[in-house]
Amino acid sequence: MKSLKKLFTKKRDGNFGDILGTALCIVLLLTIMLALIQYMQLLYVKRDIDNIGREYLLLLEQQGELTPTDVANCKQKLQDMGFLTSPITIDFNNHTNTKVNYAQEVSIYIEIQALATEMRVNSAIPGFRSTYTFHTELYSIAKH
Repeated sequence: MKSLKKLFTKKRDGNFGDILGTALCIVLLLTIMLALIQYMQLLYVKRDIDNIGREYLLLLEQQGELTPTDVANCKQKLQDMGFLTSPITIDFNNHTNTKVNYAQEVSIYIEIQALATEMRVNSAIPGFRSTYTFHTELYSIAKH
């Protein structure tokens, strides 16, 4: 029992080199964790844009077209997500923005050019840009 007590209470000379490897690993792991958090934020934004696109694709299926009010409401929902100054492009039915007949293909295309500050993404982390472009293009068949 005395030998264990001596082992744990004995003071040894410290060496900076012993701690350096551990400190570098901690810094590296923190950097990787921050990058993953930023990347997940981008995935959440893309998922939310896709969900809004699906919502308006259902309207396209039912009506065959989006009215100017529908397009304005879609843009408003995207702006409510935080894209206040970003250019938002919404086209439907293969970029023709015209009504289609029953059983024809309908599509919606959403493009947003967003600043990193609008998405709360830190552009100072290496590998992350200051602007991002999100594209969503969804297809279905008109059922009206």
